[in-house]
Amino acid sequence: MKTLPPETCAAYLGILAGIKQHHRLYDVHVHPYEVLFDRFTYQDSASAPGVLSLDGKGYSTPSIYHFRFPELTDLGNDSKSIRLQDISVMLLKKVYSFVGEKVFSDQMELGGIDKVLLLPVASESSSATQFENRLRWVTEYYSDQRRFAIAGSVPGSVPTDGLRDYILSQQVRFNIKAIKCHPVVTGIDLSRMARKQWLAELVRACGQCRLPLIIHSGRNNPYWGGKRTNCAALENLKRINFSCSGTPVIIAHAGFHRCTMSDILTEGLPLLKNMLSTHDNLFVDISGLTFEPLKVVIEHLPANRILFGSDALYAPQWESVILTLHALRVKGRRIEDDFIKYASINPRSLIFEEKTNVQYAADQIPSVP
Repeated sequence: MKTLPPETCAAYLGILAGIKQHHRLYDVHVHPYEVLFDRFTYQDSASAPGVLSLDGKGYSTPSIYHFRFPELTDLGNDSKSIRLQDISVMLLKKVYSFVGEKVFSDQMELGGIDKVLLLPVASESSSATQFENRLRWVTEYYSDQRRFAIAGSVPGSVPTDGLRDYILSQQVRFNIKAIKCHPVVTGIDLSRMARKQWLAELVRACGQCRLPLIIHSGRNNPYWGGKRTNCAALENLKRINFSCSGTPVIIAHAGFHRCTMSDILTEGLPLLKNMLSTHDNLFVDISGLTFEPLKVVIEHLPANRILFGSDALYAPQWESVILTLHALRVKGRRIEDDFIKYASINPRSLIFEEKTNVQYAADQIPSVP
């Protein structure tokens, strides 16, 4: 497995420190709790304010360690999905042992990030009321608006004709800054025409509410178990009229989540490039990508259509920063210039600024004052 020693990681973070002297940096893809199963219950830590603990153990501030490149393991279509799901939950208990403002602020301090967009996700079984309770929990434990912006999400039980009103209610009650749609976790089977129409209306409703929409896209992970499928593949998004929304639509993971390099190069990339050329308001984030797919995105997509995301805490935020900087260097790009677009100019213009009606040209992001 390819690695980077701590001194190389420190050198990249030194580049980041230089960038931060003149630019605020943003991460548009952070999950404030474990969203794939949403089974964990936390308690306030008596010894560490701003920390919620899963098992009562003491919290330790994160640090830089020997960086190992994340790799994609092809699990195939394992029939023992329930067993895989049990394994996944067990592993995620370690990843999400601690949450809360201090936990994420420590991640941000290490990775040089100033503000993040928190992405709660409505589970397949949650009702509108149940998800609102979860969103209320997020706003309570991540109340520092200088560091945390919060997105909403929409349960699949909300009818097509009720999407706009449901989103508006979240805006009023929780001051959300975007909507996150995870078709796999929420149970939105986009292989069905009725659910494609539901998503098309969600796109339209986000435009009416002047909110960006972040859509998970890629291949299913067998470790998620249950009846989950590849319903969020780019193939199921290609005929959605994203242009009907005047606000940004962001394809998470560039649509390549857990896709093989063969699938990306022969199918995914041509499809994604066509979608981007068709819809001026369509963008991608690079969260959760391993090194080879990340290099493909950097090489083939314009920098003004890419936003930085880490997928924290599923991956340490500082690792995602370093992986991106290293990929830029390997591809011979201007590291500072491109990363500033990914992590500062683009997210600030598209998500973190208050905007009135704005139309985005295919080759231009609104300038930052």
